[in-house]
Amino acid sequence: MSINKQSTVVLLLAAVLTFGTALPAIAAESGSNSSSGSSGTTSPPSNPAGTLTTGSAPALGQVEIQEGSFFELKNVTMLTEQSGKTVAFTLGVHNVTNSDLLFIDYWVRMRTQSGNQISVKVLPQDKDKNRITPQSVQDISFYATVNETTELKDLVFEVIKWDFSQPNFEHKLGEVAVPEDYSIITPVTESHTIHMAGTQMKSSIKKVFMTKNEKNYSPTVVLNMENVGNRTAVVPTYQFLLRTGEGYMYPLDAKSLKDLAINPQANKEIELTGSVPISVSTEGWQLVIIQNAADLNLNLPIAYFQLPVVSEPDRVDTGTEYNFSNKAGTYTSKLNSFQRLPWEDQDILTANLTLLNKGFPFLT
Repeated sequence: MSINKQSTVVLLLAAVLTFGTALPAIAAESGSNSSSGSSGTTSPPSNPAGTLTTGSAPALGQVEIQEGSFFELKNVTMLTEQSGKTVAFTLGVHNVTNSDLLFIDYWVRMRTQSGNQISVKVLPQDKDKNRITPQSVQDISFYATVNETTELKDLVFEVIKWDFSQPNFEHKLGEVAVPEDYSIITPVTESHTIHMAGTQMKSSIKKVFMTKNEKNYSPTVVLNMENVGNRTAVVPTYQFLLRTGEGYMYPLDAKSLKDLAINPQANKEIELTGSVPISVSTEGWQLVIIQNAADLNLNLPIAYFQLPVVSEPDRVDTGTEYNFSNKAGTYTSKLNSFQRLPWEDQDILTANLTLLNKGFPFLT
């Protein structure tokens, strides 16, 4: 072997060893595809335990990669933690060619506007998504940790292709910066689609109720989830937080969330309740949904909602009869009295009701 050929082999070997840790953990022959094919058999509910979900923050831009194919940057979100912040984002890989596209030939870098490089990693469920078949789209999600002073508007995403003919073994294809006016907050009148491993859950805030005593507000947020996909979805064990305008985070308890499955074209309402000190301003409250990734030892942001104004509670007048029905028949109820008594830092509510059966069937 000639000296020149030996030098070339040594150089290529050094490059592989140098960048081996930077390449995504993606198997070149994984055969994981974007799309579509269904076996025709009955599918179990989507989102098995341990599968991480993603939100649907707006797309920010595209980078062309080859013959009209492109990467689309989307779902860029950020969550403030005790130390630092977690950034999550998705690359939609659009292969418009007639041959396979291998993601292992590419990578995405993240840096700040000032030039600080930030290490990114692929979510575990996407690590084998390498072969993107012709005329298909594949989403690959990533995460990173940044310091507490970094904001979304500071971030720039660079797409590179590995090229050993270049001095640094990479060829920059393009970049997308997060604009200053970019917002991840879902407005009051809109919904947010959450991707749950094979189906889509359209989520929105139906209404907000709130009571208070001498020490605390007691908000109740009614979250509506509608399965707009074609598979039954098991809702993960999300963490729900109420974020105030000052940035304080308060946990919300979700009723009836455990093992909640929502069928296609069906919806469920989830009541979220919590407590906030009365000294905290009620302006600019938001609902934050996060998912804990235990294996990664971090929380991933899923969705942010601007909370609407507090709804007036439904009124029931004392002494007025109201009809209701069940499978056995129609009955009548009447509120005789209602009392609210203070008890330590909470209140005790007592109601005296009369139930009337004016028909033949037994009241059950």
